[in-house]
Amino acid sequence: MKRLKKNEPTFLFDEDGKKSGVLLKIADFEKMIDGLEDYEDYKAIKKHSESKGKYKTYTLEEVMADLYE
Repeated sequence: MKRLKKNEPTFLFDEDGKKSGVLLKIADFEKMIDGLEDYEDYKAIKKHSESKGKYKTYTLEEVMADLYE
């Protein structure tokens, strides 16, 4: 198998010559997934902070007490 150069994905093509897939190093794929997860967290925090009192915030202790009462 051909070695992939750093940050150079290898594109896969279908019979019509259209891109149909991509090969990435596992480390690059995991880094991409981590970045997407961080971005999702950022969006959730931003949405929550923009709600200004629309939602109540609970401490971990409050949640645990409510779950195990």
